[in-house]
Amino acid sequence: LAPATERLATWTRMEDALAHASVVLAGVELRREPVSFAPLPERRTTWPTPAGYADRLEGLAHSATSFESGLECQLMWALKHVARLRPGRVRSIPDANRLLGNLAHALAHEIFVPGAPPMPEIAAARTRELLESLVDGVAAPLRLPELAAQLSDAREHLPAAMAELAHTIAVNGLVVESSEREISVTFENALAVRGAIDLVAKDLNGHHVIIDLKWTRRGKKRLDELKDGNAVQLATYGAMVSGGAPYRAGYFLLNQRQFATLEDGGLTGRQVDGRRDFPETWVAIRESWQRLGEVAEAGRLVACGVAGFEEHLPSDLPIVLKANCQWCDYQTLCRIRGLA
Repeated sequence: LAPATERLATWTRMEDALAHASVVLAGVELRREPVSFAPLPERRTTWPTPAGYADRLEGLAHSATSFESGLECQLMWALKHVARLRPGRVRSIPDANRLLGNLAHALAHEIFVPGAPPMPEIAAARTRELLESLVDGVAAPLRLPELAAQLSDAREHLPAAMAELAHTIAVNGLVVESSEREISVTFENALAVRGAIDLVAKDLNGHHVIIDLKWTRRGKKRLDELKDGNAVQLATYGAMVSGGAPYRAGYFLLNQRQFATLEDGGLTGRQVDGRRDFPETWVAIRESWQRLGEVAEAGRLVACGVAGFEEHLPSDLPIVLKANCQWCDYQTLCRIRGLA
């Protein structure tokens, strides 16, 4: 296309296009018309719920991550999951941490098949055997020169991580039931939830153990979730799989090669003294979700990154997660950040 464009294209200077009432582009006349500008909205803590909002909620399927979004910021959740505003595809290539996480999940899916876990040394050897082909299949940008260090980290850390995961499953007397398990459940009040669970295992009593794999530079966030009773993903997955039966759960932190779980669960790993157990967390999620829904039905959506938002939320919500505006795609819409 480049040679053809250089020789055959009709070039138009943008200065000329802005100086005339019309411009011909690719044989098509484009006419300029004046547009009246409205002032941009000001930053505020509440936004009016738009007409048709309730209708859009009908048949909406939730997920563990959408629960997290809604408990962080009601306005952000509405823009993402109800209005379905998405970043452009130009931003769709994951960052290095996401690529490493995708790679680790793909490895675990291949290595931890239903049944007893492999020996740790076999899991490590299998990781080294599969890694290069899976990089090309699910994490090809790691081949870029600027991500050479991250690719080196993957080659060094992932075999040890998979070996430790195999050890964790074995030392807790578990067998693998499934990996990357797709599941959909409808709870009472027509609350539909779906998701994919990284690893589902069973203990000697036949009870489920949920293992959520996380690649993160620091494990503090996940440890704090367990401590504060805010492990939304684990509680949601457990409720979906267990059907009301007892279950246990934990995060396997791949980069740290550590299994983080609640102290009273009796699982071997880094035990955390949590404010509440997973079934109690699920009850808290449901109650918070219902009460936030009532706020929206009353006519307002709360932007939880704006100072003073607390006074617009129901009092004593069981779970309120901290909004991370720095990484939000909607900063310029809620006016936390001005247009660049």
